[in-house]
Amino acid sequence: ADVLDFDEATSVAAEEPLGIPPVPPGLASGGGRNAEDVAPLASGPLALRLAETLAAAVTTPPPKCQWNACRAIGQVYRSPGFLAEGAPHCSHAHSVLLEALGGSMAGSANMKVRIQAAQALTQLPEGRHLWTPIAS
Repeated sequence: ADVLDFDEATSVAAEEPLGIPPVPPGLASGGGRNAEDVAPLASGPLALRLAETLAAAVTTPPPKCQWNACRAIGQVYRSPGFLAEGAPHCSHAHSVLLEALGGSMAGSANMKVRIQAAQALTQLPEGRHLWTPIAS
């Protein structure tokens, strides 16, 4: 292991803090989506950002990542607090997740992804507040 002096260590840390690349794997150029495509997701309520990120991941190759995103959506639906009545933007987050799962179940080329999307749909919550139309 190399021993760096303080100035070298701070310049390396400024480039990649704690060895973490500035753009997550799979989001760099050539990995399906660009970092610029992810930037709009960086603002807004946490629940909505999570829903939009998972919805985008459902359609982003490779299939294993799509399968994981569908599974994560199912786990979000099983979480009692995430889409609880009164939670900010829960209806909009629900519609984003539901649209992503429906599209994946109907249109994914990979059968395992389609099955996982259907499995996630079995976790849909029954809260009446999630099934009323939202204003556009």
